[in-house]
Amino acid sequence: MSNTINWGKIQGLSYSPETNLTGTAAAPSFTNTKSIALDGVDDYVDCGDTGILNGGTELTMSGWFKTTNTNLTQILFSTHQGKKYAEMSLITGGLYCWLGDGTTTSNYNIVNASNLGISNDTWFHLTMVFDGSQSTDGTRLKVYKNGNLLTWSTIRTIPTTLATSSQTTYIGSRNTATEFSGNIDEVAFWHSLPNVNDIYTGSTATDLNALNPISWWRCGDGDTSPTLTDNGSGGNNGTMTNFTTFSTDVPT
Repeated sequence: MSNTINWGKIQGLSYSPETNLTGTAAAPSFTNTKSIALDGVDDYVDCGDTGILNGGTELTMSGWFKTTNTNLTQILFSTHQGKKYAEMSLITGGLYCWLGDGTTTSNYNIVNASNLGISNDTWFHLTMVFDGSQSTDGTRLKVYKNGNLLTWSTIRTIPTTLATSSQTTYIGSRNTATEFSGNIDEVAFWHSLPNVNDIYTGSTATDLNALNPISWWRCGDGDTSPTLTDNGSGGNNGTMTNFTTFSTDVPT
């Protein structure tokens, strides 16, 4: 005879999802089934004023990307106003990470194409991390591909604080110009320094809200076109511009 007592589950009465003793439905498991596909001509997402440039000393930006043409200039994620900016972009296959405080237009570090190892039609995850407390330009701004720290090919002067700007943030574009060709998914940013590997693994396996992002756009999952819901704390919903459908091509 079994002595097992089944606590927390109403035997014989549980449908999907199961209920606990209070009758509250269990939280659904995390799934990633959609992304946005941009045509490289005029598609982008307008996220409005996200407050990403807040004059602070910490910023983390991340997302999944799959390009169809590494030979083009591809803007992944950008807030840009004159010399005030935060951006990740692919230029002839190399990765440019920009962070301007308003004083110069050359605040960017580069990972060249041979060190980056990006190929067409392949999903990869990037995380750009700014920590103004670090003593050198190469350590104040870091970038990780699939959770692994990359080595800069070119290092410029990186500020110790973010600019303050109310400029619009875009996914797949810089100020509606130079659009991205390919797929983008699970874009997020923080005014803090969460563990990079937790971001990388969590962006496809678990709920990134455990890391308290300011903004997190799932790029299709739980969204109704043309709105990309902000699943973070910022309430910065994105608007799909010049496209309306989601793709089922997602990172795994």
